[in-house]
Amino acid sequence: GSNWTCAYVVGASDTGGAVTFNVTFTDLAGNVISSATPSQAASGSWEDNLGNSTSTTQSLTSTADVSGVRVDVTPPTAVASISSSNAVPSLAKAGDTVTLQINASEAIQQPVCAPFVSGGAVAAGAITYGGGGSNWTCAYVVGASDTGGAVTFNVTFADLAGNVNSSATLTTTADASGVRVDVTPPTAVASISSSNAVPSLAKAGDTVTLQIDASEAI
Repeated sequence: GSNWTCAYVVGASDTGGAVTFNVTFTDLAGNVISSATPSQAASGSWEDNLGNSTSTTQSLTSTADVSGVRVDVTPPTAVASISSSNAVPSLAKAGDTVTLQINASEAIQQPVCAPFVSGGAVAAGAITYGGGGSNWTCAYVVGASDTGGAVTFNVTFADLAGNVNSSATLTTTADASGVRVDVTPPTAVASISSSNAVPSLAKAGDTVTLQIDASEAI
């Protein structure tokens, strides 16, 4: 009839780039597609305004609706870095936001960053996503009940054509960045003494010293 399709399956070894085509065809009477000139005769043959016909064979090489297809068979790659909103970016306490920055080799779909794990246990905070194109972020807020320890992550992603990242998942940072969760408040004990010969007494000129011993670095 008057409606046809031509199709092929893209191969993994195909070269990426815009798909072009070249179509020739004839009607049932054997008329070949020809070049279009200013006016069309009633018989269906093409003529110019002076009545000169043309029989130059042409091919269909472009779309009427500007549609197009670009082949992409190359899986994307990415690098990651991680930091905390804490004053010390490598540490995170309850309420701090841990953010994973993902920089891909090309525009990708929203990545999947679940789960974030700290101290071997899945973090309870909901993951929020930001960015777009080739640069994305995944973040969560550390909860008071989260397990302390190093934060690990597991990211899968695909480019806009659906090619999945070449390695199974993205699990390490490229810049050796890392975040350790610590939700346990420190404790401390203190002792006080004087430089006096009797440490429990102090006269003018003596130094009184308070010794503080904490449960962790403070």
